[in-house]
Amino acid sequence: MREYKQYFFFLLLMLVQLVLELVIRYVSGSEIVIISWSAIFLFNIFLFFFIRKKIIFYLIQFISFTTYAIVVLPHYYYFNIFSFFKRINYLIISPEKFIAPVLFSILVVLIFLSFFWIQYSLLKKINKKFYFSPIFVLILFSFELLFNPVFIKKNSISFSYVGDNYIPPIIYDYTDYQKGKKEIKNYKCDIDTDNINNNISPTISYLNDNSGKKDFLILMESWGEMKISTDQKKLMECIKNLFFNYYNLSSSFNLILGSTCFHGNTSAAEGRELLNMNDEESYSAFLNFGINPEYNIVKNKIDNGYHTIAGFSASKRYGSNFGNAEGFRNALNFDSKIFYENLKELYKTNHENNYNAVYDESLIDSITNESKLYEKVFAYALTINTHPPFVLDKSNIKNIQNYKRSKVELLKIFNQNEKAFDQFYRIFSIIDYIFKKVEEDTTIFDRILIVGDHPSPDFNFRSFYSNKLVPYIYIERKKHQ
Repeated sequence: MREYKQYFFFLLLMLVQLVLELVIRYVSGSEIVIISWSAIFLFNIFLFFFIRKKIIFYLIQFISFTTYAIVVLPHYYYFNIFSFFKRINYLIISPEKFIAPVLFSILVVLIFLSFFWIQYSLLKKINKKFYFSPIFVLILFSFELLFNPVFIKKNSISFSYVGDNYIPPIIYDYTDYQKGKKEIKNYKCDIDTDNINNNISPTISYLNDNSGKKDFLILMESWGEMKISTDQKKLMECIKNLFFNYYNLSSSFNLILGSTCFHGNTSAAEGRELLNMNDEESYSAFLNFGINPEYNIVKNKIDNGYHTIAGFSASKRYGSNFGNAEGFRNALNFDSKIFYENLKELYKTNHENNYNAVYDESLIDSITNESKLYEKVFAYALTINTHPPFVLDKSNIKNIQNYKRSKVELLKIFNQNEKAFDQFYRIFSIIDYIFKKVEEDTTIFDRILIVGDHPSPDFNFRSFYSNKLVPYIYIERKKHQ
């Protein structure tokens, strides 16, 4: 009878571990409930039968779960584990912005400790000579090394004998990370994986030919394409209607709406649009090792007599190292560079996320004013206000009735998720502001491209978005103008 209790307590111990791992996956926004145990857990269970002191038990579990979270969360967040570590410096740049996340992390740790206490209590009830567990672990771990996990998926539930431990993705990321020091990968969409066949980014495709005297590229932070195509069409129809509501704009410019694939984070998107590169590793190769890509729109514009402007609503210190934002723009040799540090005395500070930044509209104003001084201009703006964690500043909404009306019309698309709607509404309002600027003076720019960098990685609503596509808006002056 006592032997059966051993099995019962062991199964309970496994069940508690499963709940913990599911919590991490759920918080990270995983759509599939994966019923499995990680290799980290199996390894721990093996050790626990030899190391039974409470403090050591808690310590091993805490280290294991921290490791597990660091591996799982960056993959769900569109980064990889290596770029995740490179951004730890954000805590040093603006520590006051991370008070709430730190307090939340402390709460999570306390909850984990309560689970660890339950696990330890169960472990104490299992005899030290209960050899079933080490044998069980060794068999499953051997299967993990020798065979691919067996998955059975039904109704978004996945069963596996060990589970996806992210070993292949980490190896792939590390291989790419090493290549980032040596070579550049050209931008390419794959028809099978990305559902689109293209090897030229929207910016290179539309703006690289120098037929427009004044070009403006806006890379819109965390703007992704909806996973359900009919929902995406409705949202783009809203933008189309907005465009035609401005008479001077729509009578002077043609409108093209489209989408392209994305691979990685904002740094990868900057490389994609300005240099036609495919990932953050290529970005690193260009920035840190001076390797030149096939395309460089900024060099092309400078060689053809354009004044080049680069603007970023946030601090020049943000990026995968302390000088990344500024360093990338320096490496591209932009004539003029505008950052939060240049704008903070002139414009109101934005508080919609954790970044030190002005409102994106203020950056657009600054770039527009400078563009008027030159006959030929290539301007580039990277927005930041819509980056998660995002909370809409409703005090900055000039037409609150329009906000409420749009909310009623569009909230169904976002599955009644107000945060998701608010984030889109903020993107929509920035696009509206750009349209309004051109409506007021149609001579400012000849061509404008607004393109998303990647879908919002916010864990609360990232599942609404495609993992492969981002939208863009392109307007160009009509030929008779």
